[in-house]
Amino acid sequence: TEIYTLSLHDALPISQQAAACTALGLHDQAIALYRRILEATPGHPIAELNLAAALEAAGRDREAETVARSAIDHGADMPEAQLLHGRSLMGMGRFDEAEAALKRALAQQPTLVSAHRNLAQSIWMRTGDVVAAGEHLDVALRSHPDVDALHIARANLLDGAGDVRSAHASLAPRAHRPSAGLELLLSASAIALPCEPDDALAFARRAQAIAPHSTFAGATLAHALLATGD
Repeated sequence: TEIYTLSLHDALPISQQAAACTALGLHDQAIALYRRILEATPGHPIAELNLAAALEAAGRDREAETVARSAIDHGADMPEAQLLHGRSLMGMGRFDEAEAALKRALAQQPTLVSAHRNLAQSIWMRTGDVVAAGEHLDVALRSHPDVDALHIARANLLDGAGDVRSAHASLAPRAHRPSAGLELLLSASAIALPCEPDDALAFARRAQAIAPHSTFAGATLAHALLATGD
């Protein structure tokens, strides 16, 4: 998806059209539109980032990496650019370089959860070591213990590594708090489902109470009811 919107007046309608194409999965059309903008504004770092994002969304990682690196060289040295560069490097199997880019993103913005998720995935794929894959999340959580999204990412890492009970144990105490938010409750319910279905049901009921018209909350509750035999 589009990372930034160009401030250039003439490019804005084209940028909006390209973003809509990306959202609809019309990747070739989006790429063509972003190329038009870049041709009109050569070397513009935001135009390059938008094109790189469209290329990455289309699975064209080699081209995305080249354009993202150019954007950074032209001044877009920001967390989102490093994240995009890291993702495209991961797609090419260049994990050491990808991890370096993702770590640069996190040095700039320690709570950038998407960078944490991608870094954990890269380390896990490369090493199979869940402890090593979660070290950066542990560091971030020590400094930012109130960011639910970091706790969710840590639990999802454990869950993905097959340690369901540890994943549940890491997230359940936060989900049991009366102040727990929707995203936390939904994630905690999904993780609890195979090991603690009663917890999964309790979290799902609270999520639906917060968002009674949410299709996702309704589906989560339905899964929890099935898991408890109802």
